[in-house]
Amino acid sequence: MANITFSIWIPLIENTDRGERWKSVRIEHLNSLRSQNLTTSNFKGMTRLEVFREKDTLFLQVETGKTEPRDDLVIDVASGNQRPNPRTPSEIELLRQFFVLFDFRNKLVYLSDVRNKKKLESILSEITGYKFQLKGAYEDRESFINLLHEVEEIKFTTLENIFSTESGKRKALSDLIGSDSFGDCTLDITMKKGIDIGGLRKYINSFFLENDNHQLNSLLIRGKDDSGFEHVYNIDTFIKKISIVLDKEKNGKYDGDKVRTTLLNSIKELTDVQVKQK
Repeated sequence: MANITFSIWIPLIENTDRGERWKSVRIEHLNSLRSQNLTTSNFKGMTRLEVFREKDTLFLQVETGKTEPRDDLVIDVASGNQRPNPRTPSEIELLRQFFVLFDFRNKLVYLSDVRNKKKLESILSEITGYKFQLKGAYEDRESFINLLHEVEEIKFTTLENIFSTESGKRKALSDLIGSDSFGDCTLDITMKKGIDIGGLRKYINSFFLENDNHQLNSLLIRGKDDSGFEHVYNIDTFIKKISIVLDKEKNGKYDGDKVRTTLLNSIKELTDVQVKQK
């Protein structure tokens, strides 16, 4: 079993009319999106889109691959024998995947690999003609803290420089190890069981303050809200997340239909929890 984590964003397109620069994406903005292959200008790479439409959702399976690197030989693991690589220099294996779900009812988009955020924006803009932007759902620290029910991880770097001499976190670490000669130091505190946010609000605010005063760097805080959605603060980026667990196929890839149905079921379960709590 493998874990697929979807980050949750607000999809926007550039407004060509008067008013706000960006406006919400509607389903008609993606009418031109269809299953197709996209190649790079030099034909050394390819991206394949598989599009699945329903009334209020649009699901994308995106697979990518390149002609290079490619070795001249392949080795049979069982026998150890070598033979010429049967894949020609112009053939591609689409081994990398990511998945996207547009939820038009709630005006959200779920992205399985945040590293592909810019790539997705580029693909959507190229095909539809609209300029796309995926925006974080939360913009201020207070909103982030108010969403959290429990904290599971805090990670930060204390800095040995002119700004960090008054850092309470660095002083506590110095007292713990009996020395202050450890240079820049990264600490990752991970809790097997989440800690209730109630007693941590003052502590988390002190992290924000020291980060603003250049006494800390690389600040990350991760936790869950009371419905089970994961939220991550990473410097000035707020990301809401949801994870699913799924087996890979024999080829090492995920079945797109299983990803879609499992994700939709998980969203429904968490949404039902939110409704009951209101």
